Amino acid sequence: MEEAALEELDAAVQAFEEQSLDWKTRLGTCQQVSTQLSSMHEKPSHLVTPLFKKTISCLLLAQGSEEVATRLLAEEILQSLVVSVPPSSPVQLIDLFHEAASVLPPPRSKCLALEWLCSLSLSTLKPTKCVTFVPERLHPVLLTVAEMEEDEAQVSLDSCLNALFPDYLRFLDSHHVQDLQQALLPKLLSGSDARV
Repeated sequence: MEEAALEELDAAVQAFEEQSLDWKTRLGTCQQVSTQLSSMHEKPSHLVTPLFKKTISCLLLAQGSEEVATRLLAEEILQSLVVSVPPSSPVQLIDLFHEAASVLPPPRSKCLALEWLCSLSLSTLKPTKCVTFVPERLHPVLLTVAEMEEDEAQVSLDSCLNALFPDYLRFLDSHHVQDLQQALLPKLLSGSDARV
């Protein structure tokens, strides 16, 4: 019964790519996905992971809407969707947000994905995992955002860096730190930013 409901929702989310649906309709479906997943004790990964990926992507893309109410509702649904994933779940949220932060368009969609990626990575990964994850996967995304000119990108980067330091630096060698400093230096010199 639950698997049939998931398959139906998966088809509905898949239709986002094939039909020109308004954000109200899309977010309504995403809300149904969140509600359904929250109510399930057992989450079959072969169905849930692809559904999570498509739903998270849609909710992040909603940040590109000009309507503030749409962006806020998408964030609210995303929060409830992430909370519905227990720590023991096979759904790899970090991988999903890393992919989203790497491929989604700037600035708002990419930046919200980055914020979630930062939040999840250092709060859920063990230090032994962070040793490779931070320099190899998180750092390149931070650099990409650091080079963006939009105000939203700089606010997002500030938020992430404030949350990550000093833990973030523990997992980087000197050349990684230098790369980040060089990406931020033009903004520091221009006076558009107050990071130190």
